[in-house]
Amino acid sequence: MINLLPLESWGFNGTFTLPRHATPKNPNDWSTEFRVVSPGYYPSLGITMWRGRDFSEKDVLGTQQVTIINDQFAKRYFGRENPIGQQIQIDNPGPVYTVMGVYSSNRQAGVAAPIDPEMDLSYLQIDPNSTWYTFSLVMPIAFVVRTGVSPETLTSAVQNALHELDPTQPIYEVQTMEEVRTHSLSGQRFALWLILTFAGLALVLAFVGVNGVMSYFVAQRTQEIGVRMALGASRLDILHLVLRRAVALTIIGTICGLMGALAAGSLIRSMLFGVSATDPIALGVAALLLAGMALWAAYLPALRAAKVDPLVALRYE
Repeated sequence: MINLLPLESWGFNGTFTLPRHATPKNPNDWSTEFRVVSPGYYPSLGITMWRGRDFSEKDVLGTQQVTIINDQFAKRYFGRENPIGQQIQIDNPGPVYTVMGVYSSNRQAGVAAPIDPEMDLSYLQIDPNSTWYTFSLVMPIAFVVRTGVSPETLTSAVQNALHELDPTQPIYEVQTMEEVRTHSLSGQRFALWLILTFAGLALVLAFVGVNGVMSYFVAQRTQEIGVRMALGASRLDILHLVLRRAVALTIIGTICGLMGALAAGSLIRSMLFGVSATDPIALGVAALLLAGMALWAAYLPALRAAKVDPLVALRYE
């Protein structure tokens, strides 16, 4: 069990000190997220324990108070020191916890959120007379069940087992971790569809705009095209004449678009995950897509120009 599942977009944090290290000038410089977990939580969720051990049923109130931290906490506050055996004090003056394990960091606050230092406590060592710790257990508790079959098939069995322990305990939001992940991405998913919609409209406008400009270009030079064809220019030559103009405009537009994308990248940085706002592959694919759309839009009037009858073009006004 845990009081806050991974990928939940909320939680609580606080400051701490390290008795064996110099205290920072600003106490708020040292802060961490807090979680309350039970023995067996980490293997149930497939979280790798890098060093040390998991909580056990022997880590109860009255024994040595222990904590497990994530590797982000270890790297930021202990550096190259071995974190196992180090001491952490919270609510100075307050209890001192000994680090007995370090686990692989997970994105506790959401897929797109940065990974923060985290300090986990065993619920078996929670002092019920402490207001701070009581607050940590007032929040809904999530039970995590690892299964070898489809999780949905065991929902009723798990609910019945919990009701046998406490029939009055409310059970709600039964969901798989895949559903938790999907829910955590709802905001980014909405923003993605919104951006895709506007991107699609931009492509349509680019197609219509380029097509209109090139159609106007062909209409303005219809007589010139007729003269060129009367003097021996082939249809391929006329096609190249129009497309060269389109290619020049497309290159200028693509460069301007890339500059605008780089300038506006910081506005969408918070909505990106696994890719930077200046990712060369993403920008390259977008530029190629837009350039291809523009050339396709230009090809249609260029093809019409290549099929013009020289006699009709010479009489065109």
